[in-house]
Amino acid sequence: MIYKQIFTIVLITLFQLSFSQISGNAYYNKVSNYKTGGIGVSTNSKEPNKTIDSSISEIEFLIKFNDSLAVYEKLNKDDSFDAIVISHSGYNGPFFYEIKQKKAVKEQGKYLIEKAFDDYNWALTDDIMIIDSLVCYKATSTIKIKGRRSDFTKPVTAWYAPEICLPVGPDGFAGLPGIIVELKIDKVTTRLKKINFTDKDVIIELPKNKKRMTETKFDSFIEGLIASGNEKN
Repeated sequence: MIYKQIFTIVLITLFQLSFSQISGNAYYNKVSNYKTGGIGVSTNSKEPNKTIDSSISEIEFLIKFNDSLAVYEKLNKDDSFDAIVISHSGYNGPFFYEIKQKKAVKEQGKYLIEKAFDDYNWALTDDIMIIDSLVCYKATSTIKIKGRRSDFTKPVTAWYAPEICLPVGPDGFAGLPGIIVELKIDKVTTRLKKINFTDKDVIIELPKNKKRMTETKFDSFIEGLIASGNEKN
């Protein structure tokens, strides 16, 4: 019995280590439920009356990862989607994930804004859903949105797969004990489409010559600038 327990522990350890040494690419797409009419999403579009929902569904996203760093970014590099569509999709620029340091990092002008994985305040549940043969567990949290008059919160629901030991996900969300397979915020759901592993090196570099600040300090910094500007006016 003791031998069996030790053997099981060794297998689990080897399984986790094998994932920690693997690099790869995880591809995501989004579906939305805005149900708006034609909006003329782009001057380059051959279908100027496409809806926001149909336009969002065409955008592809990628998480590129190795054993220490990951980056989430939009794959479509051209101008086929305008700012309205991108804004409605929930995409807010690339996010980097320092896996060993357990931090998410967002490039904001000349700054790198970091957020600890623990600061996401996930509530883990026992709810289970099978998504493309992956056993996924539900986690919930909230995000704070800065409004013109006051701040408000939105609920966040994530389904993560512990069998893929990668604590990252789309749109800057991270810190769960497995890759985020599905993320729902308001009217937009982001889903893992496919994931490819490789034993080759995947090179990822953080932007250089940027000043690092925590998310809390950066928010206070911006609030100070706004207050200073209001005083001058």
